[in-house]
Amino acid sequence: MNSYIRQLDDQTQRLLWVVGALTLSMLPHVANVPAWIVLFAAATAVWRVAAQVRGWRLPPKWLRIIVVVLAVASVLAGYRTLNGLEAGTALLVLMAASKLLETKDRRDLTGLLFISFVLLFAALLYEQGLMQLPYMLVTVW
Repeated sequence: MNSYIRQLDDQTQRLLWVVGALTLSMLPHVANVPAWIVLFAAATAVWRVAAQVRGWRLPPKWLRIIVVVLAVASVLAGYRTLNGLEAGTALLVLMAASKLLETKDRRDLTGLLFISFVLLFAALLYEQGLMQLPYMLVTVW
C-alpha cells in the first residue's frame, strides 16, 4: 500500500491527504447529522478520489449548482432553519463534501483544509471532554 501511494503524482497525494483530514474532521459529527449526509459525504469523497486516479472530468458547474441547492433545501426541510448548531453543522458537512466536487488545484485543497479545521472545532460545541483532546490533536496535526 505504501509503495502504491509513492507511485501517485503530487496532486493525487495531496488530494488523498486532504480527503483523509476531511474524513477525520467529519467523524465526530456522524452521530449528530442524518445518515444521508454522512453517505453523501462518503460518496463524494470516494468519487473524487476515483476521478483523480482514473482521470475523469469533474462535474459541470450546472450540476454542482443543482447539488448545492438541493443540499441547502434538504437541510432547510429537515431542520426548518439554517441557523443553530445542528443545522449549521449539517450544512457545513454538506458544503465540504460539495467542495470536493470542484477541487482542481492547491488553492481548493487549502480551502478544504480550513473547512476541516472549522468542522473539527464545531465538534467541540457538542462535547468538550478531556478524552476528546488526543483525537483533536492528532487530527489537527
